[in-house]
Amino acid sequence: MRTGRVVIGLLAVTVLAGCGTRESAAEVLAANGGSAVTIQLPPGVLPAAAAPLAEAPVAAAAPVPVDAPSAPKPVKPARATSTKAVSAAATASPPTAADTAGAPTCPAGGAAPLRLGQVGHFSGVVGPLTAGARTGLAVWARDVNVRGGIACHPIQLYSVDDGADPSRTAATIADLVTNKHVSALVATFSPLAPAAVRQAAEKYKVPVIGGDLASFEWNESPYMFPEGASLRTRVYLLMREAVAAGFPKMGLLYCVETPSCTTLHKMIETDGLAKQAGVTVVYSSLVSIASTDYTAQCQNAKNAGAQSLGVAMDGASINRLVRSCDAIGFRPPIVTDSLLISTEQAADPNLRRNTVLSANTTAPWMLTDTPGLRAYHAAMAQYAPGFTLDSSSILAWTSGKLAEVAIARLPVTSAAPTSAEVLIGLGGLRNETLGGLVAGITFHAGQPAPEGRCLYYTRLDERGWSAPRGSKPVCY
Repeated sequence: MRTGRVVIGLLAVTVLAGCGTRESAAEVLAANGGSAVTIQLPPGVLPAAAAPLAEAPVAAAAPVPVDAPSAPKPVKPARATSTKAVSAAATASPPTAADTAGAPTCPAGGAAPLRLGQVGHFSGVVGPLTAGARTGLAVWARDVNVRGGIACHPIQLYSVDDGADPSRTAATIADLVTNKHVSALVATFSPLAPAAVRQAAEKYKVPVIGGDLASFEWNESPYMFPEGASLRTRVYLLMREAVAAGFPKMGLLYCVETPSCTTLHKMIETDGLAKQAGVTVVYSSLVSIASTDYTAQCQNAKNAGAQSLGVAMDGASINRLVRSCDAIGFRPPIVTDSLLISTEQAADPNLRRNTVLSANTTAPWMLTDTPGLRAYHAAMAQYAPGFTLDSSSILAWTSGKLAEVAIARLPVTSAAPTSAEVLIGLGGLRNETLGGLVAGITFHAGQPAPEGRCLYYTRLDERGWSAPRGSKPVCY
């Protein structure tokens, strides 16, 4: 058997682990041209586009009054009264004629704010991979409010770090629903607590619109609405990509930190998904993402004749894996989900030299060849000009657009849409592409979301991230 030449890191967002800090971020007020978004963010997550950052009181937990979005006015940053909270306040330009073309006729006196919540593992080991999701969704909320809100309703967004603690995830969702009165959760990034998210969503009958898509729960509950391909689809098509590249002999490394690894192992090896994809598994082993060295695994995979190695670990562990393999002269590319590699981890010269063949559940964030992608780039450039675009931010932006399209289907009233009404809007979506952000989304009321069977290939090498097939989805 020839020695291994490629490391294939299968999609494994579900296998990330980390304790995460229990220090909660302070609630923040972000002004949007006269309307407001209530966002719980740490300092620096969302840079101001046209006004300096100003601090707001930690105790300002209630949403601020919202002006009618049809007549936006500049809002002065709040006077600093605490060093524990930061307000990302920016004066936005009023909507143009193009922005308001076809807009609904708003009720006299305006419409009530639409309260939305975001929950995620935004700290700890997982934090570097998910942090961009906070910025992506906050930018979407700003952009929507500048354009007049959704069906005349300005957005009030609560974004909360659950510290990668499943019990805290459930408590956070309970607080958002019962105390903040959110109508939906949007861009949920809690890959270590999918069961907690599902149970809370079903208990409170609140829709969960888009997020990490890192578990099977996304396609098992009528209250969860994924914005892209299922976990099974991503694993399968990534293995197909390895085979197409000429490296069908694969070794697999599964982390020990989460039961999701057991599910992946069963799906890939026991249930025959690898065989269906044309992959021959020649080596597999459990590993820990807490390990500082993976030389033994690299050597064993190389000795087994692996041409590819499926890696179920976070980006920092993948960086250490590449370094360990390099020490024994084993320098293969890695194939994995792009969400697993943060901006900082992608800068690793060893990783770039080896090349990463990866996939995204939405259109690649670095492209601008569809209306949906151009809108994403324009809003990010305006409201977060210092932010480096990444997979998590476009997933969150796309989640927001999915919520926007569904809610815009509802009748325009002065009262904010309820969770039940948002569910109705979502249940009526058919082959929705969000302007080229996704391959096509269809939901049916009262039923779990069908498995998305398409994704988008991405690639990281010494030139940076690129999209080998452009914005064209790959399906099966």
